Amino acid sequence: MNFYRLNRRSRLFPNARRRRNAGATLIDGLIATFVVAMLLLGLTSLLIASRVNAKVATENNAAYNAARQVIENVRIYRGVPLSTRDYTKADVLKMGVVPQIGDLANPDITMTLSPWQDPNTAKFLDTTKIVFIRVTITWSALGGTNVKKRRTFASLVSPDGVVQ
Repeated sequence: MNFYRLNRRSRLFPNARRRRNAGATLIDGLIATFVVAMLLLGLTSLLIASRVNAKVATENNAAYNAARQVIENVRIYRGVPLSTRDYTKADVLKMGVVPQIGDLANPDITMTLSPWQDPNTAKFLDTTKIVFIRVTITWSALGGTNVKKRRTFASLVSPDGVVQ
């Protein structure tokens, strides 16, 4: 008798089973669309973050190279007495060309030469023999935003040439 009812019901409502499956298919499609949208959103944010990080790395590299170039420009001046004082951007650029500074937005360079204190004896050495140089580069981060970045680099220089 039950078998007869099922067959009879199936004959009376032939689309009943299809409608139930069609609803499940629609929900499956919506869930799949949502999952794909979330994946695309995640990938987009990942790509944006990697591009920003690449820009920051490029700026840091340009700042490092510019500071290294400034230090090398000072080392080129062999035999010139190095006065211990602060140097502005104009003074630094008179010592030599720094092409890497063009890769930074609103750059500023300052350089400070000071006596070097021997860590073993805690005495300052004669500035005619060795000088501590500190180069600070400041620029607007990410191509001109209001965020200022600053990197400071230091080395030892001598009027007689490179100190190792």
